[in-house]
Amino acid sequence: MMHPMVPGRAAELLPAVRLIALLRNPVHRAFSHYQHEVRAGREPLSFEEALDREEERLDGEEERLSRNPAYYSWNHHRYSYVRRGVYLFQLRRWMQHFPRSQLLVLQSELLFRDPPAAMATVYGFLGLVPHQLRRYKTFLPGNYDRALPEALQARLSDYYEPHNRELYQWLGQEFDWS
Repeated sequence: MMHPMVPGRAAELLPAVRLIALLRNPVHRAFSHYQHEVRAGREPLSFEEALDREEERLDGEEERLSRNPAYYSWNHHRYSYVRRGVYLFQLRRWMQHFPRSQLLVLQSELLFRDPPAAMATVYGFLGLVPHQLRRYKTFLPGNYDRALPEALQARLSDYYEPHNRELYQWLGQEFDWS
């Protein structure tokens, strides 16, 4: 969802596609992303250091990605912990290439909490006959080697608060991200 060239490429290939964006609480998403990179041996920094260095690590990467279709940015892919959680910026980029009617935005936590309700929404959006499974796979939160320190959780919550408020206004609904 975040790569600057993907919305245009998708629109060229599939102009009538129905898009579904599954958005997770950005604080939890950032920490989960960090934990994934640590487990894979790609992140040597503490979470706080990684947050402090994110802007430096990403400086100029989107511009390079936009200028050179063959360019791959390790840092953009791996170290964009906070930036990936600014969802409205990314969704607006997609809406430059697709009408809003082709986009469904779902809260990930709804899928975790109530899979049948989430799937009913998806079926409706896709124009499919609703289908109730006998059993839904339960999604569990990740296992982390360490807990998110309260100070960092507060820092990220404060950072995302205005971005989330703007997202909710754009969507016309609020998520229970607190």
